[in-house]
Amino acid sequence: MNRLISILLIIACTAGSRIECAGQQSAKNEEALKARVLEIVKEAGLPSMQVTYTSPTDTISFVVVNEKFYALEGRPQETLPLSTNTIYQAASISKPPMAYIALKLVEEGKLKLDRPLYKYWKGMLDLFADKASRKKAKKITPFMTLVHTTGLDNKTYKDIVYEGTPGEGYRYSGPGIHLLDLAIGHILGKDLRFYSKDYIFDKIGMQHSNYFWQDEYDWTAARGYLANGKWRYTTTWKEANAAYTLRTTSEEYTAFMRWIMGGADLSKESYDLMFKEYFMTPSGDYQGLVWRKDKHPEMGMVYHHSGNNRCYKGWMGIFPDSQETLCFFTNYETKKEFINPMIAAFMGNEIPLTARRKL
Repeated sequence: MNRLISILLIIACTAGSRIECAGQQSAKNEEALKARVLEIVKEAGLPSMQVTYTSPTDTISFVVVNEKFYALEGRPQETLPLSTNTIYQAASISKPPMAYIALKLVEEGKLKLDRPLYKYWKGMLDLFADKASRKKAKKITPFMTLVHTTGLDNKTYKDIVYEGTPGEGYRYSGPGIHLLDLAIGHILGKDLRFYSKDYIFDKIGMQHSNYFWQDEYDWTAARGYLANGKWRYTTTWKEANAAYTLRTTSEEYTAFMRWIMGGADLSKESYDLMFKEYFMTPSGDYQGLVWRKDKHPEMGMVYHHSGNNRCYKGWMGIFPDSQETLCFFTNYETKKEFINPMIAAFMGNEIPLTARRKL
């Protein structure tokens, strides 16, 4: 946690906050929170939970481990004891950093949100299966990818048969985000695994985070488990993908959230685009640039995103009215609800984020 405190101090000193704090929170009882999180973990049958919470008065970061889960005969153990330094898959929480990078490229004059994406990278059209699909793909813009209006599905990354309509209606799409990260790689002449370090990770001290497998992950990455308890673990995917391949810790991802809250070197115009609400989604919340935006009766505004890579799940939330953040990861395939109980444990809300779709 000392690394996180150092990162947050640097961010606080170098970035003027664009979101004013609405008030001070009373100090949290860390031991009580650990006990409650362990209850949630055991109730959901999870192996572990890594969590980081911050406010103007608190920085709390810890891991709880369900020893009963690991005690079953024949179940593989983690290479190293789980800690705040353990690497988890961020899954779809990989997407928000992509929105920031896109806005920085707009500021640098290298990208326009309303310009067709294929004009930056014509090779993108080769990912589509037929002439009709390629014709539709020519209409995709960076903005469409960031607000999920490409009309693409959420599973097909190559040989895409384009059944939707670009620019018409909401349809959550990881492949849309991946088209954007590949196009930006073409613009910058380097892969996502490298330009994400240039624009974010190296800049704010996220030294163990990457969209591609690092050698250190052989020892520091948490194993993921299927619902039947079997170990499911692959070292890497074939390519970095902004839709789901980020590996990080809750502390380092929190550093990103705090940096964004503090302005993150964005112009006012870009910052407003980042936090603007564009339309209401079918689940009842608002769509921002990648993340969702909820107007909650108890917690105020909440910018949030969940993640689900089957064996790895998590959630991140920014609460601008109180300047709090919350991020947590787990490593198990489960359909049991744990996100709303986790939020309530730290935020004290009685009304859940009802608009949030279950993982």
